[in-house]
Amino acid sequence: MTAAATVPSMNALFLDELRMAEETRVLFSALGTPMEFWEALCLAQADAMMIRNELDHLEELRRSGRPAAVGALHARILQELRGSMGRSAQEIRGFIDHRLKLPLERSRIDLLVAVILISADSRREMNRWLAWPDKHRREAVAGLMQLAEETAGYHREIHAGPAPTSEAPALAAGAKEGRPSRDVDAEVLEALRFVDRFREIFDRTHQKIEFWEVLCLRMEDESAARLTVDELLLLKDGGDTVEFNERAIGLFERLLEIRAKHRTAARAMREYLKRLPMGSYGPETLELALGFIMASVEGRRRAAQWLEMPDQYLREAAIRVEGVIGRAQHYQRELRAPAAV
Repeated sequence: MTAAATVPSMNALFLDELRMAEETRVLFSALGTPMEFWEALCLAQADAMMIRNELDHLEELRRSGRPAAVGALHARILQELRGSMGRSAQEIRGFIDHRLKLPLERSRIDLLVAVILISADSRREMNRWLAWPDKHRREAVAGLMQLAEETAGYHREIHAGPAPTSEAPALAAGAKEGRPSRDVDAEVLEALRFVDRFREIFDRTHQKIEFWEVLCLRMEDESAARLTVDELLLLKDGGDTVEFNERAIGLFERLLEIRAKHRTAARAMREYLKRLPMGSYGPETLELALGFIMASVEGRRRAAQWLEMPDQYLREAAIRVEGVIGRAQHYQRELRAPAAV
């Protein structure tokens, strides 16, 4: 069992996935949903953003003293994982721990099981050993001990020092001091603030301007849109009514083009969000999530796919939208944080 077929050589991205998996395993277990490391790694690799958002949300609930529990959606995904891969995991663990009796501690066996399960090549090799255990015993021992050596560095990294969740209070403190959290994209934060500045231009006319429309405009021509809005706000404050009105009309016409282009899809997506089997969220959070979806070419492509076969994609859409909502909530917290002094 070679390293190439199983794990990259101390790859930073893979290490991050392993750390997230361990954090997920520890937190979910503490909240009454025990899970094995291989299950947590499969979740982390399937949709890292979704899991990161869930971990942040659960940690925030725990820190605030509110009840926290793993959501029904994630619990269902976990059950499906167990149904599809649970038996293989048990067979691999039994082979390593009881049949071969390899001299490895439990957490190292946990890592071996996870690494084998996520690699198609490793699963095929393991299945060959399981089919003829006596015939392949020597080969299996050598291959698994080699894999244990190759993953030893990862094991040390994910089990060294304090628990992964111990960093959360420091991140929260940073937000309170007005500094963006480490995983906040400054460009996205600026785009969200741009929406408020845009609406300020038209506050006297009481135009109905939706969040997704402005975000789409900003994303389509970032520098030009930002410059136009900044200049219009200066004109508004300076009292140059004629030039302000002329340029504001031009800007609003650009917004109307965006509206005509994407309004039908946005309306359909807003209605579809109401059908998804997910938690209950406030209207501002849902509008921000809709904005994230509509402002991205990939988001619009995926939304169109869901809307073509809405019933078939209910589960997938719910998982992905929950991830987008978690991201939206994260940026809402950043926007409400006091500015740095």
